[in-house]
Formats: sequence, C-alpha cells, structure tokens
Amino acid sequence: MHMYNSFEYFLHKHLEVDTQKIYQSISDNARLSPTYLFLLFCATVLSTLGLLLNSPAVIIGSMVISPLTWPILRIAYGVATAEYASFFKGVRLLFVSIVVMLGVSFLLTKTLPLKTLTDQITSRTAPTILDLVIALIAGAIASLALTNKKISQTGAGVAIAASLLPPMCVGGIGLAFGMIDVTWGGILLSVTNIIAILFIATIILVSLIKSYRETLPVRRMGILTIGALLIIISIPLLIYFSDYVEKAAQPDEHTRVTNILTQEFSGSYVQTVHIASDTITAVVLIPNGTYVSPTLTQDAQTQLALKLRKAYKLNLHIVQEIPQAAQ
Repeated sequence: MHMYNSFEYFLHKHLEVDTQKIYQSISDNARLSPTYLFLLFCATVLSTLGLLLNSPAVIIGSMVISPLTWPILRIAYGVATAEYASFFKGVRLLFVSIVVMLGVSFLLTKTLPLKTLTDQITSRTAPTILDLVIALIAGAIASLALTNKKISQTGAGVAIAASLLPPMCVGGIGLAFGMIDVTWGGILLSVTNIIAILFIATIILVSLIKSYRETLPVRRMGILTIGALLIIISIPLLIYFSDYVEKAAQPDEHTRVTNILTQEFSGSYVQTVHIASDTITAVVLIPNGTYVSPTLTQDAQTQLALKLRKAYKLNLHIVQEIPQAAQ
C-alpha cells in the first residue's frame, strides 16, 4: 500500500492531470466512427501484406496508422472512473476491432496466392512472458501520453499497435491457412498484450484521476479482475518461455547432426550436411585406408534417430581423403 501511495504521489508531482481533458481525448478518438474503421481497415491490410511478404517496413507502416490505442484506454478509463457507459463502449469498440482484424486478414489471405509461413508470421506464434513485459511498458507509455505533452500520442499508438495489430492478423492468416497452431499463437499474443496494456493503463489512470469514495470498490474490483486475467494468461506464456529457453540452450539441428556423425566416424571430417523434412544428406571425409563397415550407414542412421528423437533417412557419402585444412 505504501508503495502504491508513493507511485501515486510521484505521478501527481510530475504530471498535470486534467480529468476533463483526458475524457475528451478518449471520447473523441475511441468511438465507432467511419474514420476509426477506415484507419483500422487500412492498417489491417498493410499489416497482413507485410506479414505475407515478410516485410518489416510494411508492418511498421501499418502500426503508424493503427488506432488500436484508444479502445483499451477507454476501457481503462471506465474502470478508473467507474463509468459503466465508457467501459462498455470501449469493450464494444475493442470487440468490433478484433472482428475486423481477423475478418480482413482472413479474407485477404484467402484471396492472395501467397501461402508461405514467413519469418514475420512465425515469430508471432509462440509468445513468452517477455512479451507480457513489453506490453506493460507499451501500456504505461500510452497512458502517460494522455497527460504529458512530451510523450507523443502517436508514438504511444505505435507501441500499442506493435503489440496488437500484427499478431491478431497472424491469427487471421492462420485461419486462412487452416493452421490451428498459428492461429492460437497469434491470438494468444494479441490477447496477452490487450490484458497487460489494460492492466497497467488502469493502474496509472486510477492513480491520476481523483474519484468519489463510493466508486472505490468498483475501481478495486476492476483492477483485481484484470489482475486475475493477467495471472491466468501468464500460465501459457511461462510454458512457452520454458520451451524457448530449452531450445536456446541446445545447438541447432545442423550442428547436432554434424557432431553425431563426427562421433560415429573416428578421425572424420563432416564436409557438408543438408537436412530436408525427412532426409539427411551428408558428405563425410575419413582417413585413407579406414575400414568401412557394410552397416555403417544404417548404424549412423540409428544413432541419429535416437539422439535427434526423429527418424531420418540418411544418404551418406563416404570419401576416404582428409583435406589438409581439416587435419
């Protein structure tokens, strides 16, 4: 409690809080208008194309025009002031925005002949707890932009769009491809960021906006509810993070295959390794005069299957000559 009071004191000391101005800014921008829908539509089209074309520049362009900052801030404002009308308008706008993003990205992907999972798509299908931290920071920037002129509201909008727009479009692309893992990963990342941004935005707005004593239980209940959602959404993120750490600690598959083959052939030098979906092709140089067992390829294939935990067909080419550079 003391820590929260210190945080509230710090915000009021360094920020000029005009509740009416905050309300006016949110109500003007966070409403279901033709302008909002047009910006959201254009941003979704750009983001989907950027993901399918593997173009970071196009994705960044979609972030610049995205209006997704506002529905979340309107929900946070509704909780902070216990204004049910503002809260439900924000929820409605956010719901419509999600439907538009998923629908447009789905239809656009179905229409186009681009059917490749690019790096920009796959990088948004396995969110971790680190993405939650990024979203909390983005939400703090967006909230403070309402009260501090030094913080660009456009910049805050970009921070939110970076967290929300592309991953939700990934969800739509996954639906079009019929890939449940891609859809789940993209939507999970976007929902994670929505909850995280909403939580920190609510905390900051509650600290900035003075309210009547009778509204305190409503504000407290709102914060606790969002906090509970934050904890729930953290569970799959921690699982993904654990998998990420485990994979990062292991060498890549190409290196592992090279190491296994080197161990199988004493004094050998693995010249090339090519890994396809179910086949490994390798050229291994061994010293002149080395005995080559008839079952060498089969034995090596068995070892690869055991250590890689996946059955590959091994096309092994043995050359009895060690180059000078390898000795």
